[in-house]
Amino acid sequence: MVWGGITYNRKTPLIQMEKGKRKAEDFVRQVYGPVLLGFYNSLENPVLMEDNAPVHTAKIAEAWRKEKGLKKLSWPAQSPDLNPIENLWFQIKSELKISEERLGSMKELGEVIEDVWQYISIEKVNKLIDSMPRRIKEVIKAKGGPTRW
Repeated sequence: MVWGGITYNRKTPLIQMEKGKRKAEDFVRQVYGPVLLGFYNSLENPVLMEDNAPVHTAKIAEAWRKEKGLKKLSWPAQSPDLNPIENLWFQIKSELKISEERLGSMKELGEVIEDVWQYISIEKVNKLIDSMPRRIKEVIKAKGGPTRW
């Protein structure tokens, strides 16, 4: 399991969760504390966008965000996934399929994921974020149904 964050003109380091330590309390310890908080606090008027993954919705995660004063975008269940980072995860997965034959270990997999994350340009991140108004209009037009995104 990996985690990364983006905003206009920036992305976080990629965090690879420790094997066997992927519960909500581990997520808070490995991601929220050492990476997310500083990244969030470095932004003007930030709002955290996360999906409804159990590590994000767990009481310990909610309490931590509340204690630190992080504002989080409400994310309805079964909603169209408009988070622009999902497109980046798709690109990473596509790259991994290309590299699949040459991967011999989890360590090598982690290295390839890190390389792909580093290769993603800020211009690509900005382009995805810039596409949001258009993507939202498409979802509204489709009344929440499928879109080309």
